[in-house]
Amino acid sequence: MKESEWNVLTAKTAKVKTLGPPLSDPHRHLHSAPQYRRGFKVQLVAHKSVMDAFAKRPTSVLFPNLRELTGALPNPLFSALLSPQLRHLDVTHENMEMFLDNERSLPVLCPLVESLHILTLMEDVRKPFPAPRFIPQWSSLHSLTGGFCVDSALLNDLRGRPKLGKLELCLLDGPYRPMADTECQLREVDSLALDADTYEDVSDALDLLFRPDMQQPSLESLPVVRTLQIRSSVQESAPISFLALPLSQLISHSNLQSFHITHKRERSDGDYPALFEGLRCLSVFHNLTSFSVEIETLYPTEDKLIGAQLSELVSHWPLLETLRVSRPWDLSTFLNALDLVTILRACPTLKNVLVNVLVQPNDVSVLSAMLSAMLDETERFENLVCLCLEHSTARKKDVEPVALILANHAPHLAHIHTEGRVQLEFWEKVAIAAACYSLGLLLQACIDHQASTKHKDPIHLTGHYLQATSATEYEVHVKVLKTGRGFSNLLAELIQQGSVKITAHAIFGDLTPDPNAPVRLALEPPSPYARRLPLTLHPSEHAFDTMGRPWSFKSWVSWSLDKDTMQRNETPERNASTNAAGEKLGGGGMNWAAWCQLRHGEDRVVTSSMPFFGDMFTNLPNLLPKSEPAAQGELSSWYPTMVMSVEFKARLPARDSKDHSARTVGLFCETRFLGDPQGRHNPRVEVWTAPSDVGDTSRPPTEGWRDKQYCIAVAEQMCLTIPFAVNQKEGTRDRAKL
Repeated sequence: MKESEWNVLTAKTAKVKTLGPPLSDPHRHLHSAPQYRRGFKVQLVAHKSVMDAFAKRPTSVLFPNLRELTGALPNPLFSALLSPQLRHLDVTHENMEMFLDNERSLPVLCPLVESLHILTLMEDVRKPFPAPRFIPQWSSLHSLTGGFCVDSALLNDLRGRPKLGKLELCLLDGPYRPMADTECQLREVDSLALDADTYEDVSDALDLLFRPDMQQPSLESLPVVRTLQIRSSVQESAPISFLALPLSQLISHSNLQSFHITHKRERSDGDYPALFEGLRCLSVFHNLTSFSVEIETLYPTEDKLIGAQLSELVSHWPLLETLRVSRPWDLSTFLNALDLVTILRACPTLKNVLVNVLVQPNDVSVLSAMLSAMLDETERFENLVCLCLEHSTARKKDVEPVALILANHAPHLAHIHTEGRVQLEFWEKVAIAAACYSLGLLLQACIDHQASTKHKDPIHLTGHYLQATSATEYEVHVKVLKTGRGFSNLLAELIQQGSVKITAHAIFGDLTPDPNAPVRLALEPPSPYARRLPLTLHPSEHAFDTMGRPWSFKSWVSWSLDKDTMQRNETPERNASTNAAGEKLGGGGMNWAAWCQLRHGEDRVVTSSMPFFGDMFTNLPNLLPKSEPAAQGELSSWYPTMVMSVEFKARLPARDSKDHSARTVGLFCETRFLGDPQGRHNPRVEVWTAPSDVGDTSRPPTEGWRDKQYCIAVAEQMCLTIPFAVNQKEGTRDRAKL
């Protein structure tokens, strides 16, 4: 390279702060390369011409401001990229060996390193780790991760550091003993992961790291560890209780938030305490929010955790949000649904329950009846979001009744994973409104396509659902059919796995009122002919209601029902009139209304969400009184959309509007017809602006608030009434048969 070319290059490299695959998760696993975004695990290889140029570089430090260097690099490239400003560094054993006999060690070249990750192949794990001579020179180092075999010298150095971020250590070079001249200064570790052959080695290492110099420290003075992960095996001399009891004496009881243990039993001879007895010692860590046990054993009955034991454990952790117990397939170790209810009652804060809850086909009817009797109609597990069920056959119907009962008592349940010998997730069909959400994705693609044109606003959209969509990758193909003076016509297709799932015709235009029009052709308040907001009360005067439908998005959306509107359904003649002969004219059907709100404060209603909100209602068969033969139970059928059309009446209000909420809308649905074939009906949903969020007392009703609200969109659809049993049968096929 010429001098001028080097000048251009060095001017650019001086601005570079990161090189290599970007790190996505700082808590990476032992014995693995870093987990990079999109799954990249990259071995970087430079062309010979690049290395030749680097060898002739005019400066020893080509990237003077580099802060992060990641990826497995060959030695010549690794040494060429080192910078004195590095804060995070990925190294391989080969990289470190290059500096063993080098006078300029890594800490001399990179004195400010705070985080070191060792990229280790499995065959390198038990090799002697040459880093202890480097580590004391890095006074700023606070995180040491990756798979490598550590010894007492390294642990003694870590013991002398007051605060550490992340530690991942392989304890395969014991025994671990403290050095007499090393004072224990370690007071805080954010995340600690230990992998060992025995619990004795884990206990010794913890003792070395945290055992204070004083004989009996107070509980308040114990070191803080926030996340602890342990992987070890049962040995005759050191069962799990050998670790659990000392652990409660070494680290703070009030600061441990997450605990994971992988428990291996390699042989069954010997009289070991039960796994539960060892885990009971962890009950002192009363602020746990995540507890995970992974059992790898050939003797599952000796290490089983029954429902009563798990209930007792979680009852000590009132803040627990995640419970995960993974074990080999053995029917004698599984919980049943009644055990699950007991656990949820013992720990009402649970959000994610990933345990083996077995549902067997012969027990479904009895179990369903017992659950119905055990659970009061008003009892709710408000925090439960994710649940895992198991069943012993490949038939979805074996688990469906129990799942639906549990879902009805968990209003925010977003995911039910049902697993058997064949992976089956009936919840995909039962729980998600995939059709209208997918139409929103298609609409967003059209909006993006039109963003640079004069016709930016969607005016009308009609979508036909040809096949069922799924939660996988998709493509949207947009084609402009015609562009005129006032409107553009588009054809769009949503494609998954090579098949067209939804086809739609969209009309785009400009919703800006024409300032030059002599007369504005619009009906608005105070005109007596203008349509007013049909919901009865101001949303600030409402409270949230339970969503009875088993939708998967209930953790993202809530609603408050307009009970006055539903009460008027009890008078079927309310919409009818009579002629002179006393004959009824018009009338019929049912109405439904609610304020619907996005649950997360940062979420906002967007134009492409109108198809989604247009599908948020209770279907006519669910509104009918039980005296009507066509009435359907809330969890007995689903209602697939065949075709939906959305007319966009106006743009969304400004996000800083004082008269409107940015994440709440009003919904008013009227359905007039129900008939053949397949319970076909025609809901029409008006989507209105909202003056405030639900229950927001800081924005009470003001004079004229109702006249300031306007209709954003009107969605009409033709949908069917399909019993779940039929849906499950068809769900086993890729193609929807509606």
